[in-house]
Amino acid sequence: MKKFTFILAATVLLFAAACNNSKKNQDNSEAIATTITNSNGESIDVTYNTAEETATIVFDGETVVLQQQPSASGTYYANDTYEYTEWQDEVELKKNGKVVFSSKEEEPGMTNNFVDGEGNALIVAYKTTGEVPMATITYKDIQEIALAQIPESAGAKGAEYENEAMKIKWITSEDGGKLTIDGKTINFKTQL
Repeated sequence: MKKFTFILAATVLLFAAACNNSKKNQDNSEAIATTITNSNGESIDVTYNTAEETATIVFDGETVVLQQQPSASGTYYANDTYEYTEWQDEVELKKNGKVVFSSKEEEPGMTNNFVDGEGNALIVAYKTTGEVPMATITYKDIQEIALAQIPESAGAKGAEYENEAMKIKWITSEDGGKLTIDGKTINFKTQL
């Protein structure tokens, strides 16, 4: 009977200790750390501190602390420079409004580089999935502007894309293309 009493007392003590540790974690005194890696092999380290409502992120050698923000769905942390969101198993980190890390799978497509007569680069990322093929352009002050393919404009030697609201049109050709912004046309050659 003494052995049974000893085992029962030891079990009660272990259970009490486990409950105390559980309370310690439930009052958020300890942080939760994780590493998120995307399909390109890039990763970020995230440490959540729910007591302070912060997320500390290490990305590309930089450590930033973000404050939790109200969100209709998912998780959202931000500071003056960075924004971090989690929603439906997707993670995204933005710096000054530009995505610098995403766990989202890359959509199939291709990216082409062009250069104008003054040596300025134009980057065009084509996405052919979805109902309407898209081209996203980056050129000088124009950052990642989406253009929809004009129906029935695609041919063996190119296609036409436009964003009517921003008055931007891109016409591809065999060796380059033409970008029209507010009625001004700029010629480009393919950059190898």
